[in-house]
Amino acid sequence: MGFFDKISTKMALGFLVMIGVCVMMGGVAYWKLDQEVKITTQVFNNNVPVFSDIQKLRKKFSATLEKCNRYIQFGESFDINTFNRNIAAITDAIVDLERDTRNARVADSSGDLNNDLANFRDTFGFIVAIRDRLTQNKAGAAKVMDNILNQVEKVLTNAVGLGGAERETFMAMHSMGSLAMEMRHMMFSVADMKNNDDVRKLIEENVQKAKGIIDRLNRTLSAYSDHIQLRNDISVIIDLVQKYQEFALLLLKDMGDLEKYDSAFKDSAKNFTDNLESPETSNIKVIKNSVDQAKSIAKEALRYYIIPGIVLALVLAAIIGFIFWRIIFRPIQEIEEKAKAVSRGDLSQKIEYSSSSELGTLAAVFNEMVANLNSMVANEKATKEKLQKNVADFTTVLQRAAEGDLTQRMTAEGSDEMAMLAEVYNQMMENLQGLVRKVQELAFQVSNSIEQILVATRSQAEGAETQAMQISDTSAAMEELTVSIQQVSDNALIAEEEAKQASQVAHRGGDIVEQTIEGMTNIRKTVQTTAKKIKGLGESSQEIGEIVQVIGDIAEQTNLLALNAAIEAARAGESGKGFSVVAEEVRKLAERSGKATKEIGTLIKRTQTETNESVMAMEQGTKGVLDGTKMADEAGDALREIVKVVMRTADVIKEISIAAKQQASAAEGVVSSMENIAMVTKQSTSGSKDTASAANNLMQMAEQFKKVISTFRVE
Repeated sequence: MGFFDKISTKMALGFLVMIGVCVMMGGVAYWKLDQEVKITTQVFNNNVPVFSDIQKLRKKFSATLEKCNRYIQFGESFDINTFNRNIAAITDAIVDLERDTRNARVADSSGDLNNDLANFRDTFGFIVAIRDRLTQNKAGAAKVMDNILNQVEKVLTNAVGLGGAERETFMAMHSMGSLAMEMRHMMFSVADMKNNDDVRKLIEENVQKAKGIIDRLNRTLSAYSDHIQLRNDISVIIDLVQKYQEFALLLLKDMGDLEKYDSAFKDSAKNFTDNLESPETSNIKVIKNSVDQAKSIAKEALRYYIIPGIVLALVLAAIIGFIFWRIIFRPIQEIEEKAKAVSRGDLSQKIEYSSSSELGTLAAVFNEMVANLNSMVANEKATKEKLQKNVADFTTVLQRAAEGDLTQRMTAEGSDEMAMLAEVYNQMMENLQGLVRKVQELAFQVSNSIEQILVATRSQAEGAETQAMQISDTSAAMEELTVSIQQVSDNALIAEEEAKQASQVAHRGGDIVEQTIEGMTNIRKTVQTTAKKIKGLGESSQEIGEIVQVIGDIAEQTNLLALNAAIEAARAGESGKGFSVVAEEVRKLAERSGKATKEIGTLIKRTQTETNESVMAMEQGTKGVLDGTKMADEAGDALREIVKVVMRTADVIKEISIAAKQQASAAEGVVSSMENIAMVTKQSTSGSKDTASAANNLMQMAEQFKKVISTFRVE
């Protein structure tokens, strides 16, 4: 058989072709998938960090911007060093974004972001500086306002009673005071940085009012030509107002600058936020292009490689399947049909298939198997006929043996299993024939022995009945004696039990007396302790009475002091009226204290009296307890003597009970022995009768056995 004639070789070639097609398709799919993975990896490694950088940058800038806005809008505390560190962190984030955008081939906007961040930082620095100047100018203006108010008060004090210019001076000072209050309101508005237009308008109005006040004060100066100090004070007010005008102009300038830089600050923040969107948008476009490229690769692989490969694999699979069906499966179907026919008993089947492959070998082996089966069937038929003849002969011999003829023997030709069976059966019948002879002889011997046993058994039964009657009379006499002894024993047991109970009662009485003595002793100790405590209580109550007496003395003295205080308050007149009320309350309190002290003294005296009576009662109780303890000791001694007498009586009764029990036990033993003898005699009589009955049965069985044995033919 050649190499290419083997089915395994053909199947291996077919599978190799299919594996080659699968490997080719897998290689193409791997190649295209690798391209997609590279694109995806490039997007993940290059473009995703750009989003992360933008998010990080936006988060840091938003946090910094929020703190700046809260400082600008609400004046919250702000650390410029923290602001500079945040700007540095944002700059570092811009550098990271520039690096990642360069790697991701995304439009770079780091230059614009750096410019916007610089403008943001500078404008906020200007805002901080302007707010600092506003704070300083506000403090300076507030100080000027305080000086103006102090100077106005001084001028008003000095101008009183100076003549005709007094009214003009008061009017000017009143206007100056109103202006100072408006200035203070303006200072708070500037500090809060709210309603800048209203604040600016208010400052401008105050500047104009200040000019009018200066003119009025200059006119007032001419009226006080002779009062140099007053003129100097008014001149100071004029200088302070002019200084306020300078601060007001500075505040107006700072407020204008603050609005300008605030607008620039918002523009720089907006520009920075807008420029952050440029790399984000560009990065999204790059990712979209990469995704489109990956989709294009997948479509190309599916259209030009995977679908044609699948079609090619299906065509090759159909061709290879058809070839396998022609050269393998069709011959196998033919062999299967022939084998089924043989299994149904048709041994005339034969496969006509000539080939050097495994199927040709299988067909030849099948034909050889069918030929061997035909030969085996012919041999089996001859053996079956011979077996049927031997079985018929054996059946005849077995039927005669079953009828009792043990002289029949089997005959079988050859040396097969049937001959061995005949030999074994013949040997068995020889042994059975000898056994039956011996059984017949023993049956006659057993019959003779049973007749002798039957005669002896009848004689033994008659003697046993006579003996049983005598033993019954003796047993009745012994039972009467046992009843008498048992009554003596029972009476002794009752006496012993009563002696034990009396002893136990005496013991319990002694224990109770001991417990009573111990309880009386404890009562005596307790009464003595209680008496001591009550006596101590009486002494303590006496000390409390002394203290209460002191409290009563204090209450009387307090009452006297309260009366004296009331008298002094009456002397003081109207101014001492409030003190008089307090003294009256103190007096009332002293009276209540004295009254309560007397009541407490009465209770303490009553307590002392009852305490003394309790001490005397306790002493009498202690004496009674001592007498009771002595009497309990005497009762205990008497009970101990009673216990000893009862114990001796119990011992004597116990000896009587033991002797009675021994006599009763001996009598019961005699009765029990007589009963056992009677029972044995009855059993012997019953056994003799049973033996006689069994002997009769054996005699009958022996006769039947002889009849059965006589049916077997051994000669």
